[in-house]
Parts: sequence; structure tokens; C-alpha cells
Amino acid sequence: MSSFEVTVLGASGGPIDGKTCALLVKPASLSYAEILATNDCESVVAIDAGTSLSGIGEAIMHHQRLQPKTLKDMPFSDFYLQNSPQTNLLLDFYRDSLPLKQYINVPTTTPFQELCELAPLEYAALLLRLLSCYCVTHPHLDHVAGLVINSPVFCDYGIPRKRIHGLRQTTEALQKHCFNGVIWPDLARDFLSMSVMEPEKWYPLNLHYSVLPYELAHGKTNGDKDVYTSTAFLLKDTTDSYLLVFGDCESDVHSDHPRNFAVWTGVAPLIRDGKLKSIIIECSTPSMAACINLYGHLSPDFLIQELLTLERCVRQVEPGCNQPLMGLNILIYHVKELFTSSDPRRKILSELEALNKRYNMGIVFSVAFPGVTYLL
Repeated sequence: MSSFEVTVLGASGGPIDGKTCALLVKPASLSYAEILATNDCESVVAIDAGTSLSGIGEAIMHHQRLQPKTLKDMPFSDFYLQNSPQTNLLLDFYRDSLPLKQYINVPTTTPFQELCELAPLEYAALLLRLLSCYCVTHPHLDHVAGLVINSPVFCDYGIPRKRIHGLRQTTEALQKHCFNGVIWPDLARDFLSMSVMEPEKWYPLNLHYSVLPYELAHGKTNGDKDVYTSTAFLLKDTTDSYLLVFGDCESDVHSDHPRNFAVWTGVAPLIRDGKLKSIIIECSTPSMAACINLYGHLSPDFLIQELLTLERCVRQVEPGCNQPLMGLNILIYHVKELFTSSDPRRKILSELEALNKRYNMGIVFSVAFPGVTYLL
């Protein structure tokens, strides 16, 4: 049974703009129509905000436009995946892309189907105002541009200040370098609330979710002297189900500051107990020659090495388990676009499936696309 409903607003790792990483997370048992009808600001969490208002508005717009055209013998969720310009945009950039459904191996849904009365952007603004909070993995522009540009939506003294959660490096950078009155007006002063988190401590987010942040290494900064810190967020709901969402990160295999192992040891008991519903993690490029700098990112070969480490961690808490990650859903996002005819998502998924088979891991891989809502 699905616990988390995750709507992908942006899934690209750049260098295109407007479709970069952003997720909405809410309970699968609760509809957006119910949330709007009750002015419920205790149910929806945003993780990162490379895009935000436009991503929600486009999803609602295509739900509205496609619904009257649905074929009688096809579920609307399938019709939407096939025909929504938003969901298919990143595939349409390339010549050899597969049909969208061939990238997705988990159930999907169409959560905005009931939102028909108002204009799409009107609904999008209402939903944005009802967000409980943002959890920001790190302050790179492809993860915060939507938050910054859309912040005037929160300039309403009738709604609570919007909470922005992150590790200290993230919240301080947002305040100092974005909401500083130069790059962008200091709307944080009156309408946003920066909430500093410490690593590996639990924090309540709303009535449904609490979160535990882990530090990640995402390359180097300050002339290669210091590690650049990103975050993985472990979400827990009231049913004791969990969702693990990674920000940008590098593999411990070649990191000077290996941090992923702490995440794997932390979630291994949850996998043993069947409580971890899914992992959402970056895989930015197809596998490359060892001499090529990945700039703090993962490719399929390094991601599989990380997941083999996770396997070992699970075996430590469940000795004798043959395939500890069998059936685990992993959603790939933050894929960087290539200036070629070949779809990088197809290549990445193919490489992951081949390595998955080679090591007999039994993982279920899917790829994230804007406008698609995954049931996890």
C-alpha cells in the first residue's frame, strides 16, 4: 500500500532552466481537493524548489485540458502520461527516447484531476500558500530558484510565515546570497522563516511528517579547500513509513569526506523491517571514464557501488538475507541534459538495470519526470 504521494515539479539537473529539482510530498490518503476545501496547511511538504509555482500550474493546466479528451477505454492516469506536454517535455528533447511509461515501474496517479473550477495559476498559488514548509537540500540555484522567484506569493499577512528548513550552511546562504536586498528583495524578513536544522536529529514538519537530515558531500568549494554540504532528508509519517530523499551528492568511493555511509547505516533497519517505501536519489550522467570530474555527482556505476554498500549494511542487521534490496523502489532524478540526440535518461536507466542484474540486487528503478505523481 502506498503511503507517500510525490509530485515531481522539476527533475532536471540542468543546464536547462525551469524544470530543475522540486518535489511535493503529501499523504496518499488525502486529496488536493480536500486540502484546498479545508485550507489545510499541515499536509504538504516541498523538498527543494528549483521550480515551484510554474510546475504546479502546468500540471493542473494539463489535467484540465486533457480530461475532456480522455479515451473511454483508457484510464486517465495512462492517458495523461502519454499526452501531457509537461510530462513528456524532457523526452521530446531527444531522438531516441522511449515512451514515458517505459521509464516508470511504480504506480502513478493524477492528483489534480478534481481541480476544474479555477484557473490553473490560481489553484497553484493557493496550494503554494498552503505548503507546510520547504525542506531545502542545498542552496544551488537549480534547487532554490523557484523558492526565490515565487516568494512574493507568500507576501500576505493573512498566512503564517513560510518555514524554510535546512542545515545551517543552506539557510545562511539563502539569507546572505539570495534574500539580501541585492540579488532579491529581503522577503525573508517578513514573510519567510529560516529554520536551522542540525544533522541526524528529528524535527516535526506538520501533523503528518517529521524529518531527519543527514549531511552529504557534494564536491568541494573555496578553491577545493572545503567540502560543499548537501542534505538527505528522511521523512517519517504517522504510520511509521519512511521516504528517503537525497540532494546532490558524490559517492563515498572517491570522496575526501565520505558521508553516505551514515545514511545507509541509518536506514538499513528500516529496509529490514519493510518500512522504507522508496529512495529518491540523483544520477546525473551516464557512466564516464574515471578521469572525468563528476563535480560532486553520481553516475550509474557509482550509484550501484553505494547501493552495494547499503546491501552490506542491511545484511549486518539481518544476517543471512540473500537479496536485502529486493523490491526496493528507487526513483532517479537530477539527470543533466546532454546536447546530443541521445536521451541521457534512457542510457542511465539501461546502465542501472544492467548492473542491477549483474549483482542480482532486485531493485526496482524508475525515473522522475516533471508533472508525474508517483505513489510510493
